[in-house]
Amino acid sequence: MNKVWKSLGAVASIAVLLTVSVLSVAAAAPIIVNDSPAGAAYIDNLPHSVDVSKSAWYRFDYQTSLKASDRSPIYLTLVNGNNTGVEMDVYTFDQVNDDLADQTENWRAENPVGRGTAQHFNCSNHLPRIDGDCISNNLTWVGTFANSGTVYVRIRNTNPYPTSFTLTVEGATVSLTPSNNSQYAMHDQ
Repeated sequence: MNKVWKSLGAVASIAVLLTVSVLSVAAAAPIIVNDSPAGAAYIDNLPHSVDVSKSAWYRFDYQTSLKASDRSPIYLTLVNGNNTGVEMDVYTFDQVNDDLADQTENWRAENPVGRGTAQHFNCSNHLPRIDGDCISNNLTWVGTFANSGTVYVRIRNTNPYPTSFTLTVEGATVSLTPSNNSQYAMHDQ
């Protein structure tokens, strides 16, 4: 009987230690590994979360042709972004990697090349129209680039609470993994 109590005591001690360890980790502030272009992850078209008043950076690679008529469009969508308090900005590699004299990343001083906007459409047939009476729940950006390389997307949470989002990208010449054209932001600001 004494061995049973010792065994139960040992198990209980281990359970307490594990509980304290888990609570200590859970109490730590969340670490956002991609709060700057230097930590940008490749877009994976899956749901994610961004912390209170923070940004999350993502990227994708784009292959283009020298002929403008051959350039494949890129379709970025922030699903339900129009109703969630989450914003989407698009930057080129040069914008996020150029340095100012004080070594601060230049993207803070530049306007993005694109922003996610809610598309207007005709309510009866759901076709896009500038003067449409209905507005999409999604924020979208469609565009092309003259040069191949890496494109960066900043997702910014304007809410006073963590917010989930789904960012998707489509395009015939879009890569969601490193390619021969991959370019990496050099500074972690």
